[in-house]
Amino acid sequence: MRERAAIKDDARRLLSANRWRAVATNLVIMLIPMISVGPGMLWMIFPNVGVRAGGASFLIYVLTILVMPALLVSGARYFTDFWRGTAHPVSRIFELLTEGFVRKLLGYLWMMLWVFLWSMLFIIPGLIKGLEYAAVRYILANHPNVAPRDALKLSMRVTAGHRLDILVFYLSFLGWELVSSFTMGILDIVHVAPYRSIAEAGFFLEMMEEALADSRVSQDELSGMVSA
Repeated sequence: MRERAAIKDDARRLLSANRWRAVATNLVIMLIPMISVGPGMLWMIFPNVGVRAGGASFLIYVLTILVMPALLVSGARYFTDFWRGTAHPVSRIFELLTEGFVRKLLGYLWMMLWVFLWSMLFIIPGLIKGLEYAAVRYILANHPNVAPRDALKLSMRVTAGHRLDILVFYLSFLGWELVSSFTMGILDIVHVAPYRSIAEAGFFLEMMEEALADSRVSQDELSGMVSA
């Protein structure tokens, strides 16, 4: 597996080549959860709107909970393709969302359930499990025949020996996030978030290729031919 710095260098190069498609797609993914709070804020500002705004807020919130997990997995696939040199139009994210929607939803929620349960023991076990399951989105995104439960098992094997690397990878963006805070988040939208998404895709793809080379996972498992 290549060094983190080399992966991030490639991500910056790819972003420079097709910045606005990456920015627009990331913006779509970021805006979905913001939409869910809109009616609720309207209700707080204009109380006379009453039950209608409250009901709309609840409905949109529920829909967001159902859509967001699958959208995050679809985003992983979009930026996997971006890393491989194909910058799809923004509309591709909606096409990906409809492909295997239920499987993506169940796989992501299954992961979050286990992270939550481990977090109930203490923060550290939850953090460790979060790192072990960090490849789940990319397994679900790039291997459509892998069952949700198997995705978690495979992720644990893919990330074996790399938990610290994953933590350091995410921490390496803290400096960018700090600078972005002084721009009211504008830098995050036009550079940091898409840069991180592309680099993350490359990071986990390299990790999965290493796991295949080391026989920690098999191609048959990733193709869904055998259970993990």
